[in-house]
Amino acid sequence: MIPLLKSDYPDQAWKYWVNNRSRYTPDIASLQDGVCWWLFVADDCRTFRKNYERVYKPGCSIEYQTAFTMQGFNFFYHRPTGRPIPIHADDDDGLFPRAKIKGELHLVTPQVLIDLDIYRQNGVLFRRKRVKILIPYYVRHRRWEQRMYILKAWMYVGKQSVYKPQLDDGYEYLQCPIFFPNVERPWLPRYYEYTRTFEAAQLSDS
Repeated sequence: MIPLLKSDYPDQAWKYWVNNRSRYTPDIASLQDGVCWWLFVADDCRTFRKNYERVYKPGCSIEYQTAFTMQGFNFFYHRPTGRPIPIHADDDDGLFPRAKIKGELHLVTPQVLIDLDIYRQNGVLFRRKRVKILIPYYVRHRRWEQRMYILKAWMYVGKQSVYKPQLDDGYEYLQCPIFFPNVERPWLPRYYEYTRTFEAAQLSDS
């Protein structure tokens, strides 16, 4: 009988790779059960922003270029890292305005989310959460009327315990631009948007 030899499989490199993937993606098994997932993107991964390639991959698509969060957020830009950071806002306005965020809705593969988990340090700096997203559209009967479609999507939200103690008066954390609709909407009194103009201005100052 031939004695069994001690096996080095799986090797240390493979173990490190697996641990690194699962460190930021504890739900990796359930993610990979799906073919594609909805992802709400409102930061520098939006279309034509500096990190767009992190979201747009073969097999992915942009389904809705105009979408809004249902909940209110504070939205900041961290100058040292060049990173936009949405944070869940309290019920009432405090030092910073509470508003919905305008962004895009992408249909992405599980691998895109796994890669973004590492980039965003999911569970450490950000939390990938399921949030309700509003998609406005119009129908015509006697006149054009705006309707709203609601669905749930993943979104990367900054951890309050990490970022709120660091907020200052604009030295390192800038408030992202806030806008008011041209036509008054009861559901949208104001909203944040990480625009290309704002991003270009911050990159030119860095």
